[in-house]
Amino acid sequence: MIVRTAKQHDAQTLYLLQSVPGIGKILRLVLLYEIHAITRFPRVQAFVSSCRLVTCAKEAAGKRDGTAGTKIGNAYLTWAFSAAAVRFLRHHLAGQKSLARLEKKQGTGKALTVLAQKLARAVYSMVKREVVFDLAPFLQTSGRGVGEPAAERGHDGLSLATVLCSEASMASPNAHEHIGTLL
Repeated sequence: MIVRTAKQHDAQTLYLLQSVPGIGKILRLVLLYEIHAITRFPRVQAFVSSCRLVTCAKEAAGKRDGTAGTKIGNAYLTWAFSAAAVRFLRHHLAGQKSLARLEKKQGTGKALTVLAQKLARAVYSMVKREVVFDLAPFLQTSGRGVGEPAAERGHDGLSLATVLCSEASMASPNAHEHIGTLL
């Protein structure tokens, strides 16, 4: 019953959240209703901060004095992304390997928080761009596009290389107008 109501509110976001491993029916509904409208957050940093997945810096006159603001943000989003990270690890061997790398660098507790933060960034990006979750860029640990799922895709979900190649083939070799940059 509640899923039917949620589909009436925002079926597209509900469908996109379904594609994220570790996010089940209940977590999908929690995320849908707690995020409300992704347009409230101008940048991914604001979204992750609102999810309480980063610590706020206490700073004055250019000097940092520890952290502050542990109660700022949405506790339900913190819980939802943390639970999604644990569920993701339960069913994906590649995610467990990624966590092992993070544990070597960060420690066990911090590694789970980093994974939850990566999931939050992925959800923000995919809902904002309206593309489904892609596991390969999510598990990428270094290089271009880290933490930006489907960064190589256009707004319609097509590969940018494919779009650029098709645009280049449509351009006339005798054209005198500059259409745009080609790779």
